[in-house]
Amino acid sequence: MKKRQLRRKEKVYTEKVPKQKKIHSKKAVKWIWCLILFLCFSGGLAFFQSMKTKVQVSFLKDEIQQLQKKEVQSRSELTYTPEIESFMNRFVALYMNTFDNHEQEQQRQETLKKEFYAQNFIQEPGSVSGVRKLTAASFIGLKEIETIPTASYKVTYDIRSMNPESKKETSVTITQVLNLPFSISNKGCRIIAYPYFTALPKNTEKQRMITYDDTLYETVDASEAKDVEGFVEDFLDKYAKNNAKDMSYMMKEPEGLNQTAKVDQVEMKVLRYKETKKTFIVKATVVFRDGDTSLLQKEQMTLVITKKTNQYYVEKLTHNWLDRKGEERK
Repeated sequence: MKKRQLRRKEKVYTEKVPKQKKIHSKKAVKWIWCLILFLCFSGGLAFFQSMKTKVQVSFLKDEIQQLQKKEVQSRSELTYTPEIESFMNRFVALYMNTFDNHEQEQQRQETLKKEFYAQNFIQEPGSVSGVRKLTAASFIGLKEIETIPTASYKVTYDIRSMNPESKKETSVTITQVLNLPFSISNKGCRIIAYPYFTALPKNTEKQRMITYDDTLYETVDASEAKDVEGFVEDFLDKYAKNNAKDMSYMMKEPEGLNQTAKVDQVEMKVLRYKETKKTFIVKATVVFRDGDTSLLQKEQMTLVITKKTNQYYVEKLTHNWLDRKGEERK
């Protein structure tokens, strides 16, 4: 009997491969979106912060510019106070009037030095020949010229001198602007630079005379216009003769010339506003004759007239032809 040989079954060893951890796709997407939202929020916040900063910087810049503008205006808009007026009037009178007498001229120079000029002011040279006499002076402006407060006066003066050949006195009349650089404090005023003359500035402003826009108005019928014209003529006659108190029964804001003039001539148009057709608007040119001199004075008037209980009444009187947008147009 044959013996069976038993074979051992060989064990096969296999290496265990570690399992990969599964990444949950939902969680990953969630985290990615969170990251994106965070970045967007951070970027937006940074953008708004930068915009806010820009706005603040722009606002501060505007404020600084406004403050600088106000400072410049406050420096340039000087006030002509009674103190400055008194100082300048006295200075102009003394400065402009010179003397051919040595003692008088010396006294003038000493007074200028003591009461008007700055401490280190160098005296002006004395007149060689002739004198200067002021005939008229009027204040025309006060402003800063190169940061220096300067008062300007229109002055008219005569230069009188002796002609060496004919031995006769000659006189020349001159009108100029006298400019006076000065300083002022609570202690007083001083002239801090030599006064200087400049030519009178030319008035280059071009303006048209005030008139009215006739497209806003319509004429009234002839009979009604005649009644209004009669009232205006009577009103102007009383206006020239009476004072304000006496005119109170004819007008809302009474005024009168109180016999200082007489009405010489009147031209007028009686109109109505197209949009309301209520009140009468009279555009008048009135020539007054002065009571004492007979001089003529032409004036433009606008009268807003209403009719109440068969009586005309001046609601408003203005001394020009400017179109109004007030109660009279309602």
